[in-house]
Amino acid sequence: MSTYYCHYCAVRAGVYAQPGDPSAINLTGSAYTLRKFIEHTVAASGANKTINSIYADPTYDAYRNYYISASLSGSVEVQPDGKKNLVWHAHQSLGPAFKTGSFKFHGETVKVVYAENTGKLHHFHVNAHDYATQICAACGCAVLL
Repeated sequence: MSTYYCHYCAVRAGVYAQPGDPSAINLTGSAYTLRKFIEHTVAASGANKTINSIYADPTYDAYRNYYISASLSGSVEVQPDGKKNLVWHAHQSLGPAFKTGSFKFHGETVKVVYAENTGKLHHFHVNAHDYATQICAACGCAVLL
């Protein structure tokens, strides 16, 4: 079972090592992260996936800004295997998602996976309705995860 933290507690407790300057992180700096960027910004690039979300704004600047927002204020999920994800609610539609080629939903929440591994760090948008409010393990406040 995962453990959840509000952003403040995760940073304060050292659970999440927030980058000093998230805008300096190259989100396409490895073959893996470049492939993930293309998969979530170019229509049909993730057609072989069961579900794939495509950002409506396919620019690197928009993709980077979603990451910056999530890294500076997203809630933190620590999975049982130690992997850390960030979840940040954008309060706007970020683009469509498709399941086996058919429209599934418009995502409004950014999920950053491999949040502390710059060689694998990437993100995609998800449907906030699929998430539940959890409780921060440190302070007890409600967090969206």
